[in-house]
Amino acid sequence: NFANNTCFEEEGVSADFDFGTDAFYYSIWYKITATQENEQTYKGLVYRNLNNGGLANGFQILMTDAGLVYGYIYAGTSNVSVMDSYSTADGEWHQVLFTTNGQQQRLYVDGYLSNTASTNHGSVSNTDASCKLALGDYRESGAGYFWPGELALFNIGKGFPAREMVNQKYKEELALFQPNAKCTLYGTYNVK
Repeated sequence: NFANNTCFEEEGVSADFDFGTDAFYYSIWYKITATQENEQTYKGLVYRNLNNGGLANGFQILMTDAGLVYGYIYAGTSNVSVMDSYSTADGEWHQVLFTTNGQQQRLYVDGYLSNTASTNHGSVSNTDASCKLALGDYRESGAGYFWPGELALFNIGKGFPAREMVNQKYKEELALFQPNAKCTLYGTYNVK
């Protein structure tokens, strides 16, 4: 839970999250009730941009006051956002995955394609010392739009996954969010 203006913040600035115009994706599992959703206008799930709230090249996933999640790319003069059509502030676990290949953007919710955009966005690279990855806040300093619910299992990587792969990933990870879950995730993970 990230209430009381707390969040996870990357230590230092990593060039691993500077994707330029290459394809990349990021996903996170979240759980929020309608009561928590009403606490503030926007709620930050994933944020990588300047910690003072200024905008530079980066990316984010937020939830609106209507309980809709959306992915956003900040890329110079060609920003792009893709929003879900349905509220997921229902107290259940959900997965959101946002992906871009530089020209096309896709937002998946619970393994299904929710919405798309076709925008040639600029470079998603930022070497500013304050451009850190944060989970649970709109700004990594903890002074922005905090996440009042629960977050789990953040993933980020290169590539533009196909619909079938996103749906398979969702189904495999869903087992972790069932009552009394006992399971193992297989694969190679780059943990630092």
